[in-house]
Amino acid sequence: MNFDSLIINALTNELDDLLRDARAQKIRQTSPLVFTIRWHKYGKTMYMLVSLLPQLRACVFCGRMEGTGLDAGGFVMLLRKYIENSPVLSVSSLPGEKIIRFKFPGGISLVIELAGPRCDALLVHEDRVLGSLRGRLSPHDLYSPPEAKNKINPFTAAHGDLTAACPGNDLTLEECFLKVFYGISKEHLAVVMAESGLDPEGRAGEKNLAVLIDAVGKVEDRIRNKDYRPCLCGRSFCLWPLPGFQAAGDKCYNSVSGMLEETVGLKFDEIVLKTRKEALLNTVNKKIGQAKRKLEKQNKDLAFAEKCEEYRRRADLVLAHLHLVKRGIEKITLPDLFSQDGTTVDIPLDRTKSPQENAQHYYSLYKKGKRTFDALMPYLKATEKDLAHLESLAMHIETADTIDDLEYNEAELEKPSGKKQKEGSKKKDSKQPGYRTFDFKGYRILAGKSPRANTELSMRTASPHDLWFHARGTAGAHVILRLPGEKHVVPGDVIEAAASIAAYYSKARNSGLIEVDYTRAGNLKKPPGTAPGYVTYHGEKTARVPPALPGTEKDQAMP
Repeated sequence: MNFDSLIINALTNELDDLLRDARAQKIRQTSPLVFTIRWHKYGKTMYMLVSLLPQLRACVFCGRMEGTGLDAGGFVMLLRKYIENSPVLSVSSLPGEKIIRFKFPGGISLVIELAGPRCDALLVHEDRVLGSLRGRLSPHDLYSPPEAKNKINPFTAAHGDLTAACPGNDLTLEECFLKVFYGISKEHLAVVMAESGLDPEGRAGEKNLAVLIDAVGKVEDRIRNKDYRPCLCGRSFCLWPLPGFQAAGDKCYNSVSGMLEETVGLKFDEIVLKTRKEALLNTVNKKIGQAKRKLEKQNKDLAFAEKCEEYRRRADLVLAHLHLVKRGIEKITLPDLFSQDGTTVDIPLDRTKSPQENAQHYYSLYKKGKRTFDALMPYLKATEKDLAHLESLAMHIETADTIDDLEYNEAELEKPSGKKQKEGSKKKDSKQPGYRTFDFKGYRILAGKSPRANTELSMRTASPHDLWFHARGTAGAHVILRLPGEKHVVPGDVIEAAASIAAYYSKARNSGLIEVDYTRAGNLKKPPGTAPGYVTYHGEKTARVPPALPGTEKDQAMP
């Protein structure tokens, strides 16, 4: 969705009315290029989103305070230091530019640049930079607005600037304006043309361009007087309805801020979900790699330790045949006293040691291997448990539908120095349950959001007579079909719907038909010490279904 400097101009006029004297109560960082501010003014709370993501550059109101996807970075810490609890003196924009400036006492300004490669958020004191979100400018650098190359700002252009800029007579007036000037979209240019009374297909020339410049000033006055009716025309934001916009099914709004909040807010939720999902998956995959390397090393150590019984066997055979073992030999073949078929055993020896010393050496290796084996097994099992948990987390992150779903899995990423969370625990500030809820033909179906939430759902929330579903042989969500009693007969299409949900929230969700096991929740057991979400079960049946959620076309096709 695109917007130009006229939209920014109208937005800042509205923000100035809404935020003047407001105080920033809380500032949070949602992702490396996104932060949110909670404003408070005369008992009213407002939330503002600032996004510099390439997919979405915006400064808009939003319906809630976004979760802290990251710990606050240096720039957000600077904002907290300089502008938290300080009143907004004014909100303004530079004519023709996509720049919003929030002024605070003491010469402090928050500058949001929303255009071009230098898109950034900066904290400025007078004309000096205190900090930059993207790090484009360093502290103490002199701040100046961007300068456009090869184009003219129509809001500040003088008539004398137009002679050299006019590209000639080969272009129409509309084509010439878009080539010479910046800051005004093609949609808004139609409004400027109407204000000037000129024909867009007419001859381009210095005189006509001068008339257009005067018309730009009149349009700017209309914005200042709030003489506009914002609307979304296709993928572009416009301050006035364009001819035929209603036939295209486009929508008008009462304010620019309301329009951006509704349209950009929805897009932002999608983008934040995607970016936070990618960041979280990257973190989890790194931990999975570390766990696999650790497990590989532990298995090598275990393979060495498992030889300890062979070392004891060699030591016993050497002591049993001392009369055959001579100092100075490097290997001896002895009959195997522990075998019933008369086989022999080749035993390497240290030629510098006596037979007794060689036996003692093998006993030492046996004791070392036994100690290693006994000490290693708990660590090996813990690593296997952590790896299973992380791989399950990765699946739940990949299938997350909302930011709330991600937050359940963020809470389960254990910090090296932190305590492990208890089964079923979740973030303190989460008001959502650890499962998704679906209704299908009068039945309630629940699907876990994370490995620990799976355990909570299956072992505590579910009743013994409820049906439990899980994709066979792969990581996936636990799905519970609520039933009124053990003898209740469940229709086949309801079984299929619950199985399809389990298939959808599984690692195999991109496959065609997926095998899903289901059984009574009372048939589940969680072995002690196993990874979150791991259960054993018996008495299962299997359904082969496509991954789908209730309400999709797949449900309409059910018998």
